[in-house]
Amino acid sequence: MKNLVIYTAKNCPYSQKILAFLYENELPFIEVKLEENKEAVKEIFEVMKEVRTPTVAIDEGAYKIMTLGWNDQNKKRILAYGASLLGASS
Repeated sequence: MKNLVIYTAKNCPYSQKILAFLYENELPFIEVKLEENKEAVKEIFEVMKEVRTPTVAIDEGAYKIMTLGWNDQNKKRILAYGASLLGASS
């Protein structure tokens, strides 16, 4: 099963925007607060070679797709993730 994981920072306005978008669109997700999870910071850095928030990860078990920031590309990925969930539940 796919999991949408959003890595956020408390004082990041883009983190707040992506969370609002997810709630508005009623999409299930897991939020990882980087201030509370130093291992997640290391994981992002190992994959992306930098850490920015929000970081969006679609975890499919065998692999994880990670992208940085809140932008149109990530918005499209998240909507596609939501559509795949709807397709899986029918």
